[in-house]
Amino acid sequence: MSDLAQSFLERWTEENVTAIPAADHVAEAERLSTACREEAAQEGITEEELDEACAQSSDDEYSDLQSFMQAALEASAAAAEDEDAIDDEDDN
Repeated sequence: MSDLAQSFLERWTEENVTAIPAADHVAEAERLSTACREEAAQEGITEEELDEACAQSSDDEYSDLQSFMQAALEASAAAAEDEDAIDDEDDN
């Protein structure tokens, strides 16, 4: 796996994955995967390199970009819920 692919995946995910309703995660993961692959290709990163970066980033839990993106969406939603809970505590 290339360091370029790993860096690209981390940066791209941080910039493009946001918290959305859970019901939309599958469709959004597909859309994000397609967009990520297209942008990666423009930077000379292959699909295989992206898939390897996904596996490396998640300790081999996700072997493809779409499942990685779905997990990132779930993590983003969980983080947003945690932030909302903290905000609610601060308001009391």
